[in-house]
Amino acid sequence: DEDGIPLLPAPPLKKTSMKLVYHVYLLCVMTLIYCLLTSFCPTPVGVLEDSDELDAELAPDGCDDGLDFCVCPREAVCATRWIDMVYLGIARGSVYAVYPFIMLLFVSKASHLLSMMQRSVFSVWIDFADLHHLHTFGGKVVEAATWIHVFFHLLRWGTRGNDEIHLLWNHQTGVTGLIATVIMPFITWPMASKFLHDKMSFESRKCLHYLSWIWGLALVFHAPAVNIFYVMGIPLLIYFLNYLIGTTSKTFNIQSTIFRKLDNGVSLSFVNPKGFELQGASYIVIMIPWISKVQWHAFSVFPHPSEPDQSSLCIAAVGDWSRELHNAITRPTSRPAWISGPFLTPFAHAMDFDNIVTFATGIGITPAMAVMNMFRDSRRVHLVWMCRDPSFVEFFVSTVEFPPESFILIYYTGKKKLVLGSDVPSNVFLFKGRPDLCKVVLGLIHRIELKQGLPEEVVAEGRSFASMETKERFYTVLGRALKSTNPTEFFDLASTFSGEKKTMEDGTVQLTSSRRLFAGGGGRMGATNIRNSARNVYMRQSAITKTLGRDFVSKEGLADAINDYLGRDEFSPEDLIELFRDVDKNGDGFIDRTEFTRLLLGLDIAEDSDSDDDSSLSSDDDNEESVRNRGSWMQSRGKVSTVRGRNSLAAVEARNDFSPGNSKETSSDEDMMKFALKNEPVLQTWQMLYCGGSNPVVSKLKEISTTFKIDLRIEKFDW
Repeated sequence: DEDGIPLLPAPPLKKTSMKLVYHVYLLCVMTLIYCLLTSFCPTPVGVLEDSDELDAELAPDGCDDGLDFCVCPREAVCATRWIDMVYLGIARGSVYAVYPFIMLLFVSKASHLLSMMQRSVFSVWIDFADLHHLHTFGGKVVEAATWIHVFFHLLRWGTRGNDEIHLLWNHQTGVTGLIATVIMPFITWPMASKFLHDKMSFESRKCLHYLSWIWGLALVFHAPAVNIFYVMGIPLLIYFLNYLIGTTSKTFNIQSTIFRKLDNGVSLSFVNPKGFELQGASYIVIMIPWISKVQWHAFSVFPHPSEPDQSSLCIAAVGDWSRELHNAITRPTSRPAWISGPFLTPFAHAMDFDNIVTFATGIGITPAMAVMNMFRDSRRVHLVWMCRDPSFVEFFVSTVEFPPESFILIYYTGKKKLVLGSDVPSNVFLFKGRPDLCKVVLGLIHRIELKQGLPEEVVAEGRSFASMETKERFYTVLGRALKSTNPTEFFDLASTFSGEKKTMEDGTVQLTSSRRLFAGGGGRMGATNIRNSARNVYMRQSAITKTLGRDFVSKEGLADAINDYLGRDEFSPEDLIELFRDVDKNGDGFIDRTEFTRLLLGLDIAEDSDSDDDSSLSSDDDNEESVRNRGSWMQSRGKVSTVRGRNSLAAVEARNDFSPGNSKETSSDEDMMKFALKNEPVLQTWQMLYCGGSNPVVSKLKEISTTFKIDLRIEKFDW
């Protein structure tokens, strides 16, 4: 366009059906209309009768208040006054209006049936894998309608002259209604109330939730003369048959489940039994009889990273049951377990999109692994994982073979030092700190859609970089570094490191290494502190120069400067001996600005230098812009967690883009924002998936989804 922002051709938009809840609302309106018609229309459509035709035993005086017509087909449903008919209309209408939600309360938890339906063509119209939100919302609606229903029935019974309140304990409708009403809070409140949710264990809340069987049976026999028998009976039957089929044919005894203890959790792996097949992002419910014979818990399951026809899951030690399991495992052991499933999760919809960004916090990485494995040959599935448990990070990084076509961004927020091998792939990035989620999403979209710095290119360049000789590798890194700073600034930085080494050896001045200051990886450093620290580096360089009488760079200082750019210890002083021998003409082990210019002649950037004299490396202690540039440069690299291994220069650029340290908005960030806003149709081929329990992350992802029209699915086992 006129701003120079690339405009990509718009892909065909995916037709999305109206949300299921809107269809349920429509059914609710229809059942409410049915209630009003069958209650207040004249017979035979309704039960409104002439005063003279009422049952003499139920209404010996006919209609009251001078009414010619009223309602009194049964003892429990008798309204001979106009106010009685108002009470009756509200009482019956409130519950009739939520009949669809009542049915869905049970059908939405028929997990085996829903998994089967999700694999059918009907999933085009209904998302059978993501009905939990409808279940929870429906529970709140039904509870509210129930209280209205009960209140106005009791109000009508209590205010009628015949003292009909005795029907509450003397009539089938009253007794069954009383049972359902009394147990309803025990079913709903522990799940809906945050206070009770936090105070009660999962096992207690789940046990109380099973009282819904009694609640449902009470409603089946609540009003024999109307359709409630079928309204509740059919869903209960479906739920029972689902349970029966699941117990007999979809529940498996894994006699040799391998348990491995992690720092704060347990990993499990097992050979897939016959009939157990993972066809997407799934979860299972598991019972470990040597921990508890009655407790079943849901966990995401994913294909084993290295063993075919095996599955794995990770259990974080966060509850009573999981802590007991964690304490029981002292070494790798093979023990029995029962599993039921697999059941599809909301992540199953990832197949509808070309590019998928999976977000996870903590153990929420497991469904992301399932999606990544399922689509590793057909789609790009990127991972953004925030985790503070070092054992989880070490376990997944060391065992999972991540696809080279994906960016794997791991943001470690723990305090313990990570212990990782040297073979971390180039497209796996580990950072210290929390990510800027919006910047990460826009950075991924910008790179993938414009095909600039693709992850497979990062991997390929990393392999090429690892095969280079030391001298060639050094010049490659130096050339890339000088694209983001200028030779004067780089020389000053290397000189500062050299001076610190020299003064610490001589005992002249005791200084803290700048690279340790920035790359040490403590807490997040604000922009002001970064700028002040960069200024201190610049000021110290001047002080050292005055102390020693000259500008110089040693092998140690140059190695420190180039390693500071990379964010890891790639080069040692011994690696630079040959380079120094070529340019250090006086053989004193140091190079000055003129000799550093000679070193630059080994780069493919000679056209950027106008001369070989000192003018190309002029020094200016008061150059504020130079200080700011160097501060920004060091900030963007210093917060990266150091991971040993030879990563490519493309990986360094990607690391800078996704680093959590640089919070200040740059022109590159503005370009990514403009690109996203001007290519909204393209973004509709992207999807974000999140699994975890972080409300701030959910809020931010919802904001990103709303702003850029990117589909978002959230999976939470927060029952």
